[in-house]
Amino acid sequence: MYERFIARQPILTNKLTLLGHELLFRPNPRQSAGTDANATSQVIAASTMLFAWEKLLGHSLGFINFGANELLSGAALLLPPRQTVVELPAELDLTEELIRACEALRAASYRISLDDFRGAPQQQQLLPLTDFIKVDFRSTSEEEQSNLSHHYATGPWTLVAKRVETWSEFRRAKALDFRGFQGFFFLEPRVMERRDIGGSKASAIRLLQAVHKSPLRVAEIEDILKHEPALTVKLLRYLNSPILARPAEVTSIAMAVALLGEQEFRRWATLVAVVMPAEEKPEQLVRTALLRAFFCEEIGRSSGCPQAFEFFLVGLLSLMNALLDQPLGELLEELAVSPRVHAALLGENNELRKPLEAVLAYERADWDSFSRIMEQLALKEEGVPDRLLQAENTVTRLLA
Repeated sequence: MYERFIARQPILTNKLTLLGHELLFRPNPRQSAGTDANATSQVIAASTMLFAWEKLLGHSLGFINFGANELLSGAALLLPPRQTVVELPAELDLTEELIRACEALRAASYRISLDDFRGAPQQQQLLPLTDFIKVDFRSTSEEEQSNLSHHYATGPWTLVAKRVETWSEFRRAKALDFRGFQGFFFLEPRVMERRDIGGSKASAIRLLQAVHKSPLRVAEIEDILKHEPALTVKLLRYLNSPILARPAEVTSIAMAVALLGEQEFRRWATLVAVVMPAEEKPEQLVRTALLRAFFCEEIGRSSGCPQAFEFFLVGLLSLMNALLDQPLGELLEELAVSPRVHAALLGENNELRKPLEAVLAYERADWDSFSRIMEQLALKEEGVPDRLLQAENTVTRLLA
């Protein structure tokens, strides 16, 4: 029996909104994506019959790598045409039959993407059918990237920079008229020209500091929120939301603490404080931080840990440097988190760090590492998809 997993890597527009996801399949616990001859067929089966396409992608595009066998078998016809991008690898040996198959898919409203594009004659044959051109920023030089932009940026296709790892690469790709961006650049903190922190960020950090003091000082928290109306509205709306299933309407911070209990209040206040100043950030970055938090918390509960809140904190705060544009170590010094949380976030291999490492491996489709960590946690891998879907549903409600 196969344990099926799908990893999604977001592809963003030049305005840092979500364009789509590339779907990566893991065929079995010890095998990496892309090494199985039936990987594409497994992605199609899993995304339509196991995970549910609409839950994986919503209304965004799904990029799936296709080989010759899948193109000729018509496997793409099982997927929704207006959301599916058929991605063709650079090493695909084009034949007349394969070209006709691509023409048929294009006529049926499927989009086509050329992966690892370098302008080779074989790839250029498909340009009239192409919607997306992907350029690998790790395997091409700046000169090659500039030349490809010069020849292809103004065509009828979208030029996508993949494996973009830093904000400087993102800015350079954007200046070269690339309109799609794939990679982990948005997980890195953006370098700011000024060291001062704007109002919302300053208030968010003060709130983070306050909610992690012991004992909880409600008057101090109320004073912070009085000076930041947006945080107050966001926090109270969230505490009043159906997600918490509270029969009473929460109208003050003191009432929220009394109804929720201190630990639960700290949990939700931390979430709001981290997410609130990130409104100018890519939504995918906020979504990733929340998914990490809920996923880590669920692993903590599954492990029988009574302090699941600490797992939640590690997941959420793991992206605090990118959300608030400050070094993680510097920010942690300002928060009264436990020594275990502090150590886990700075890389110490303690029990709080393990679930975060599992999430990081999952995000990067590093299946060997993921399997090893789940084994160390004594947790079954087949339960992960359900946990992730539960976290996805919670995050979707939060960001709605």
